[in-house]
Amino acid sequence: MKTIKRYPNNYLSYPIMHQPHFWYTSDMNTKEITLLNNELYNSGVSQLDLSLSSISAIDSKGMEHKILKSSGETVISIKGLGSGQFIRTRCLSKLPKGTYSVIRIYVTNDSQKLIFNNKEEKLLKNKKYFDFEIKNKLLVKSDQNHEFKLWFDLVPFQFGVHLIKPFLELFRKTDRFVHRLAGAYGK
Repeated sequence: MKTIKRYPNNYLSYPIMHQPHFWYTSDMNTKEITLLNNELYNSGVSQLDLSLSSISAIDSKGMEHKILKSSGETVISIKGLGSGQFIRTRCLSKLPKGTYSVIRIYVTNDSQKLIFNNKEEKLLKNKKYFDFEIKNKLLVKSDQNHEFKLWFDLVPFQFGVHLIKPFLELFRKTDRFVHRLAGAYGK
């Protein structure tokens, strides 16, 4: 008979994994917010690389409330929903109670790069801020202590355009006339 080697480390489980509060408390107090900028979406932007100055929220009355202030050296990369990346924050729970409709991201003039869905890049110079509308509005109550996930609704990247094009050109008929080689060298 053949002996089978068993390695107990493969079957070892960590004790914290079996405790129910480990599975259910991580996302219990998390709210997800989807942010949309129609100007960026219609122009086909898939990623933003911005040097962040501050973030503020604008309520339904038009009042602006500062959420986060940072030095201009903080560079963030904002990608769309399809990438699975989001910004996790607790700063929104510190807002005064009310209904909020817009998140405004202030940027410095150092580096603002837009990457489009076909991987083209464009540098912006004189843009001070980006306004993102909150889908379904954000209602903040004074007794909330939630963690928020900020998802950005941007156009997804086109998959494989630069990979598929050479294969399509192989099978495309050419319009030029190709001579036969038979009898082309004379008699």
